[in-house]
Amino acid sequence: ELVIFLNPTSSYLENGGTIEIPHPLDSLYQEVELAMVIGKKVRDVPESTAMDYVGGSTVFIL
Repeated sequence: ELVIFLNPTSSYLENGGTIEIPHPLDSLYQEVELAMVIGKKVRDVPESTAMDYVGGSTVFIL
């Protein structure tokens, strides 16, 4: 099952940045995710060549 999760660029935090927890919350739930970076424009690509379009991968905390 294909699942796409998108965060707007306004939600990104640079390395070493401070995470602000809004009041009245006292904690946040986070997950570690693997992200695939699409390296070029793509549409209707067969599964057999899909990895040709991956420009890289990274790990991030969600």
